[in-house]
Amino acid sequence: MNRQIAKVTNSPRKLEVLAVALASVAFATSFTFQLLMHLSGTGPGGDNDYFRETAWAASYTVNHFKQIPFWDPYKCGGVPLLADPQSRLLTPFFLLHLAFGPIVATNLELTIHLAIAWAGGYVLGRLLGLGYLAAAVCASVFPSSSWIYLHFAAGHISFVPILYLPWMLSMWLLSAERRQVLWAAAGGLFCAVAFVGSGIYVSYLAAPFLASVAIMMAIVRRQVWPVLALLLMAIFALGFSAVKLVPILALHISRTTASDEIETLGMLAQCLFSRNQDLYRWLDGIQWSFFEYGAYIGPFFAGLAMLGVFTGRRRALPWLAGAAVMLALSLGSPAWWAPWPLLHRLPIYDSVHVPSRFLIIFVMALAPLAGLGAEALCRRGRLWTTVAAVILLAGLADSWMVNRINIFHGTRVQIPGGAAESQQFRQFWSVSDIDTLPIARSNQGALNCYEDRRLIGMDKLGLHATGYNQPGYRGEQYLLGDGSVRLGDWTPNALIFEVDVPSPTTMVVNQNYESGWRLVKGQGEIFSRGGLIGVRLPAGRQQLELAYHNPAFVLGLVITMLTFMAMFMVWRYDIRGYYPPQRQDLFPEASEKRVSGDQGPLNLK
Repeated sequence: MNRQIAKVTNSPRKLEVLAVALASVAFATSFTFQLLMHLSGTGPGGDNDYFRETAWAASYTVNHFKQIPFWDPYKCGGVPLLADPQSRLLTPFFLLHLAFGPIVATNLELTIHLAIAWAGGYVLGRLLGLGYLAAAVCASVFPSSSWIYLHFAAGHISFVPILYLPWMLSMWLLSAERRQVLWAAAGGLFCAVAFVGSGIYVSYLAAPFLASVAIMMAIVRRQVWPVLALLLMAIFALGFSAVKLVPILALHISRTTASDEIETLGMLAQCLFSRNQDLYRWLDGIQWSFFEYGAYIGPFFAGLAMLGVFTGRRRALPWLAGAAVMLALSLGSPAWWAPWPLLHRLPIYDSVHVPSRFLIIFVMALAPLAGLGAEALCRRGRLWTTVAAVILLAGLADSWMVNRINIFHGTRVQIPGGAAESQQFRQFWSVSDIDTLPIARSNQGALNCYEDRRLIGMDKLGLHATGYNQPGYRGEQYLLGDGSVRLGDWTPNALIFEVDVPSPTTMVVNQNYESGWRLVKGQGEIFSRGGLIGVRLPAGRQQLELAYHNPAFVLGLVITMLTFMAMFMVWRYDIRGYYPPQRQDLFPEASEKRVSGDQGPLNLK
């Protein structure tokens, strides 16, 4: 009898999970249908070339050479690869790159992440006590905004992991409500997956938002757990991210940028409400291309969000606070005391610019508010529930029509022809700086490479290699004195040479020197010779093996594994029967009687 009751009780939840899964897939495929029909397409611009070359170098190193991709010799004379903040080889979706290559895999990633974002937004809505329809509204606002389609078309693949934000919020909310560390650990894991896929983008954009929401919720509830849960989530995020974070820190990357960008209210209105969200649009007053500004919300979702502000009562305050902070930051520097120039003085923030990117998180803050607005309509009866459903469909249709132009841009094949295939690896200077991928595919290193070199430590490494088609080229390895040197084997991370010198001399390898290069076999001393890899050799004949290692990776991996062990111990502690005493709902309003007939807030025990 008890089993039958449990089966009846759990069936609606199972049906809801199935419905959410199907709705997530339907949402993602409908918004990226053009892209799925042209999986071999790439968008225009140097950023597409940069990210796809980075992904190709990583997958090719694993598939062809069976090595961990620590070093990328195919770009800029040789640069760190795993430690590049914007390399994405530690994400779970790197398996797609190994199977399908960087172009197809990247296009598939957008669809998958849109589905993940929609499901996370729905869970967030249900945890806030919203009904089915209102939770669907909460799920739809963030991934239907133009910001993701603009950045993807422009080649900013590192912005895709921002779509994990609804799941981060859901895990944080569960931890704050139940006062359990396990959910904070799960939230930290989502943060880490976003970090290894985006570098600092998710971290620096979301941190002020999460802090403002948590603080306001703590004030509203008169509890410390919203803030404590956020701190715990941050600690676990650092631990899980260590496998990537520690190698990045070991590069000692540092830079400063200006903070003088300004976004006027007129520009803001165009970014949020103009239906012209074309990648190539120009807007008076912008310092960058439009893809750094657009974050279409549209009148339908904006109207529901406004309704949610006025009807959501205490439930609306944390999200309203987060939206206000993000909107203020997105305005840039209209005065020295504005939020952005003050925030820009802090570490990490002093190295980033384009404050208009905070509009991305502003849209996320509007999602729960729009859900609250839809819930207010549903509470008024069946007729108003129908109105809410119509508004949801109209908002989705409106966003679909606005975003399809940028999906089209993302399908355009823009891979230029590279140099002729080389039998042995060699450095090559190209007139164009946005064809590093085709040059790398031809087994050559692209010396003229488009990217912000400071992001991967190029301000420290410099560019010292010489292309075979440039004056002064002496080969990919050569001696400064008498003798002979012959390449025995070449891989991205390891080089083997046969040398025979009558007297002590120096061998030079035509790649950038970085401290991770080690002499693992043979006699000699490796050093930086004018920025290139140099090896001081004694007289005699011998075999040399040079290898690039990243000791910081090992340390980071140990920290990450220890963090997983800590999460496992927390999980074991929970399943042994410990649960906190019963408390009232996080938001008492969520338990009020509904007319939509659902079972109330989602329970994830």
